[in-house]
Amino acid sequence: MSPLHLGFACVWNRDGNREQTWSHTPIHLWKAIERRGDVVIHDVPVRMPRIVDLFFRTLSMRFVDGRRWSTWALRPTFSRLNHIALKRSIAKAGAIDAILDMGEQGPIDVPLYVYQDFCFGHGIEMYNHTGHFPHGWSGISLAGFKRRAQLQAQSYASCAGVFTMSQWNADYLVRSGLIEASRVHVVHAGMNVPVDPPTEDLLVRKRSRNIRTLLFVGREFHRKGGDLVVAAFEKAKRLSSRPLRLIVAGPHQWPLHGSIPEGVEFIGEASLGILREHMRNADVMVMPSRFEAFGIVFIEALAAGTPVIGRRAFAMPEFIKHGHNGMLIDHDDPSLLAEVMISVVENEIIARTCNSEANQVASYYSWDRVAADMIDVISSQLHR
Repeated sequence: MSPLHLGFACVWNRDGNREQTWSHTPIHLWKAIERRGDVVIHDVPVRMPRIVDLFFRTLSMRFVDGRRWSTWALRPTFSRLNHIALKRSIAKAGAIDAILDMGEQGPIDVPLYVYQDFCFGHGIEMYNHTGHFPHGWSGISLAGFKRRAQLQAQSYASCAGVFTMSQWNADYLVRSGLIEASRVHVVHAGMNVPVDPPTEDLLVRKRSRNIRTLLFVGREFHRKGGDLVVAAFEKAKRLSSRPLRLIVAGPHQWPLHGSIPEGVEFIGEASLGILREHMRNADVMVMPSRFEAFGIVFIEALAAGTPVIGRRAFAMPEFIKHGHNGMLIDHDDPSLLAEVMISVVENEIIARTCNSEANQVASYYSWDRVAADMIDVISSQLHR
């Protein structure tokens, strides 16, 4: 049987750093597909002219959550220019059986499969229910979002299939009538931070320490709820019967006004190796995101044997089982989150459960498994 010739379409980081694109997700999926002997992967980079990208990125700068933020990637013009770039790239790629598109760049003539964590309809739905867009999206108008969502709907109408990271997103696509259920495939995601499986000895050492360590990871600090975590930690320090410390990773520089609070260790844009060690040694990973289409970092923490705290919203309840491997909150109250933090770090049953289930989490949430599920669908539909 001849191999599947699969085009891999992605808007890679404009600085040329493919590893950092979409928090390492596309490059890990690429490598997993590349490891297969039955697929020939073709690079189909989606690149608009750099000067055009820079011009519109600058023109789209807005103040979002008190800081300058470019809304360029959310705008309809960005989508239209990427659509042109995608078609040009496909024309240069040679004979291809199908395209796997990281995100969604518009309809094409080749069988198209989209991999995504959310769609723009989620933002419109959230606005209709609450009067607010997802955290960080407020720099663009409702009319602009609707135009962008219409372009995305055209892609759904033409594509052979949509691979989603979550059941939450899949359910929305079907419920909203954007695409029928037979063309939606939940494949979840793999871990981007490699973790070492926890051991019984590690658990014993962690639980024997007097100090308890909390970990927050998120470049988009406010969207991920970092401000809430720091405020809750300040209260938890006063309530806890033992010392606490909080490690904050992700932002390039300290993202809040004033100095770093006592007990907080800010490590910035830490390497994957450093993050791996902190995930393995933390007593809980806390990230109450205000908008989180999936949250691979939760999976990475659970695979390291570390309990997690998230929000009872979006895709987070799919893998965070309240009271089993962590806890879920449904508020922005620092006092209540402080109580949840203390409850989780002191819970021996949750700690032991996470330690014993870590290998199972790591086995399922692997990029090799995701790639296999995708190729099975594509090959079966192409009758290979």
